[in-house]
Amino acid sequence: MTPAAVETRIACPKCGFLLERAYWNQDHFQPCEQCQTNLRLLVFPIAVEPAALPPPNPTASEGDATCYYHSGQQAHAPCSACGRFLCTVCDFDFRGEHMCPSCLKLQSENQVEPVFQRSRMRFDSLALILVTIPAILISPSLICAPIAIFLALRHLNDDRGFLPRTRIRLYLAIFIGVFQIGLWIALAAFLITNWPSISSRWPK
Repeated sequence: MTPAAVETRIACPKCGFLLERAYWNQDHFQPCEQCQTNLRLLVFPIAVEPAALPPPNPTASEGDATCYYHSGQQAHAPCSACGRFLCTVCDFDFRGEHMCPSCLKLQSENQVEPVFQRSRMRFDSLALILVTIPAILISPSLICAPIAIFLALRHLNDDRGFLPRTRIRLYLAIFIGVFQIGLWIALAAFLITNWPSISSRWPK
């Protein structure tokens, strides 16, 4: 119900008569003084009381942790879900936990509880390992290179977390993986083309 006079009174929804605070938030119905309609007015305190604003956030000094979203503002608390540092403006209280705007948006879009991240899989490092370690052993690269390319492309645009890293590992994994697959294709083409001459040199 929209208050007609937020200071002290709310209008009766039927006749518009302004009702005193004595009518508010009672556990029983009361008749309107003018039209005698039985009413029970439930009023949230925020409707008549000014909202408490967060204290002003101090500007970050040299060496201070800064807000992930406002680099000039001093960090107030880390997000309980992703770990990003937040200023007082970006810090939202969600069931006793500190939440950042991104995690709250994710929660509202998916209609699920936010996942509190205690660790993070680094797919860029995994993709790079898959194309470098097997390359030393030669043969496993035939299988690992396509897997590395898939992982790199799959996670190329992932959220990079509260300690963001560049995408150079992903690009390197894609480049090395494509290069290795190219070498295998060239080797296969060479063997198919020159197989008669190669097989003739084998001792019979």
